[in-house]
Amino acid sequence: MFKDSQISRRAFLAGTAGASALVVMHPFALQAASNQAHLRIMETTDIHVAIFPYDYYADKPNDTMGLARTAKLIEGVRAEATNSLLVDNGDLIQGNPMGDYVAYERGFKGGDVHPMMAAMNTLG
Repeated sequence: MFKDSQISRRAFLAGTAGASALVVMHPFALQAASNQAHLRIMETTDIHVAIFPYDYYADKPNDTMGLARTAKLIEGVRAEATNSLLVDNGDLIQGNPMGDYVAYERGFKGGDVHPMMAAMNTLG
């Protein structure tokens, strides 16, 4: 009875880009108020306890991963902005053998800080 109308990915992206351009080009969007603050929000996700550039499954260094590598990117982006905020989107403290070790072998005593929390606190 009803025909399914499917939109192509290209058409969707073109429409989204066009709508975004209209919002950005609106006259009020171009005039920043003097009491307006600019905030750069940075977000990490799916770190999976990869603090160091090391593949815990392969048991060897891997310079394509790790929060230590991401720290350089964060530092560069922070240098571009006066005000910035770093948040994580999840899967931070579990998901690889290091996370399992911290949770099940080493454990926590009063006052202990999870290594990922210490790393994120260092990044600010």
